[in-house]
Amino acid sequence: MSEEDAKILENIRVESACDCFLADNDDKKDCRMWIDYPKDFNCTLCSIERHGKLTLEQISERIGVTTQRVGQLEAKALGKIRKRYLNKRKS
Repeated sequence: MSEEDAKILENIRVESACDCFLADNDDKKDCRMWIDYPKDFNCTLCSIERHGKLTLEQISERIGVTTQRVGQLEAKALGKIRKRYLNKRKS
């Protein structure tokens, strides 16, 4: 990840981890953070809270895709974040 990407990500605040897991919700699969990984309570935020930064291999294990695909998704997501951040700065 480039220094520019790291600076952009610093400006994004993630809501407190595990909020949806702790909420009284019968259908947690509606949550955007839900993953089919019971070791981390099926929640990506709980996973990050418990383990800190995850490697591409750890992410691929949790979401069931190849490490290469996780890298592609990361690049696409960072591109979208960069575009939104730069558009906001122009406004």
